Amino acid sequence: MNLPTLPRLKQTLLTLTQWYGDFQALLVLEQEKIVSSDTQALAGIVHQKEEMALRIQGAEEERLALFAESARILGLPETALKLDRIALMLPAQEAQELLVLRRGLQTAVTQAKALNEVNTQLLKDAVAYVQTAFELVTGKRNVTSGYGRLGKTTSEVRVRRNLVNTTV
Repeated sequence: MNLPTLPRLKQTLLTLTQWYGDFQALLVLEQEKIVSSDTQALAGIVHQKEEMALRIQGAEEERLALFAESARILGLPETALKLDRIALMLPAQEAQELLVLRRGLQTAVTQAKALNEVNTQLLKDAVAYVQTAFELVTGKRNVTSGYGRLGKTTSEVRVRRNLVNTTV
């Protein structure tokens, strides 16, 4: 089968995979800056991430347009056309190339998503830490742990009959 959009589709998948790899590198750098609390560098990285996200979005729109054009050429509805279906219509070697590109893109997207979730959690934890510290400094939160008047910590381990009933 000769699909005129196939070379452009392959190139778009390859470009997307590379850009997601670049996005992952930015996410790792962002993670380092979050951990080191380098807010100035973090702001620059966030700006770079936004630019990269816009490029990725443009490539995704191009990919969707290529799918729509391919579906029109093949006489199929857009929603019915997937890379697997295109691969079934191709010779074995071309199908394998297309599926390898798809797997690479899926892996890159999954890894970027995981890194982004970790960074989001790190940011949430950092904000919670700052908020707790602020509440302690302003007196909005009482400190309930620490040393009592007898010089002992207020939390003691009490072992009852078995370890299941142990309280701290």
